[in-house]
Amino acid sequence: MKPPRYRRGFTLIEVIIACILFAILAMMMIPRLTNLAHREEEIVLDRLSEALTLFAHRESLGVQPVGLWRDPETGLVCLLVKDVDPASPEDNAEWRPDRLLEPVELPAAVVIEEVIVDGQSMSGEQEWLISSVPAGGRPSVQLHVVSPTIDVLLSLDEHSLQPRRLDLNKDFEDSVVRETVNLDSAGRERERW
Repeated sequence: MKPPRYRRGFTLIEVIIACILFAILAMMMIPRLTNLAHREEEIVLDRLSEALTLFAHRESLGVQPVGLWRDPETGLVCLLVKDVDPASPEDNAEWRPDRLLEPVELPAAVVIEEVIVDGQSMSGEQEWLISSVPAGGRPSVQLHVVSPTIDVLLSLDEHSLQPRRLDLNKDFEDSVVRETVNLDSAGRERERW
């Protein structure tokens, strides 16, 4: 009687089927992985827009001073509220992180290149604080956000409650950009709006 033969490897058909399955999986995963960085940048832009919107709402409807601050050590962009610590109400008011908005963490490839406050430009890489007192006249704020795939200007005018997003990579010859107009100063106070 002959001893039984043991299989020592895979057949050619099994190897071909495994290669085809791996190829199908790779075709499904590669587009998702290559688009991941762009989606991460879009999420950061949405979070920065959310921070600007909440900054505008807090200034318009709140009773405490509000500010946007970039921490130079961590690179986080935080919404701050000047508040008294409830544990020691006799102390002076201090800037504290807003409880409704987590600080915005910028990915390594995304940089706030420039911050423009009421026409005054400053570097986005250094520490900056944009503050406003409720009913004290909020400054206009522009954040120029740059990465390898995006070049966007987030602009919050002094009277608007939501920032405008302007994609600087696109051609804007055909698009219309709305500008705020004070009808009283333009001599059009009787016009309907």
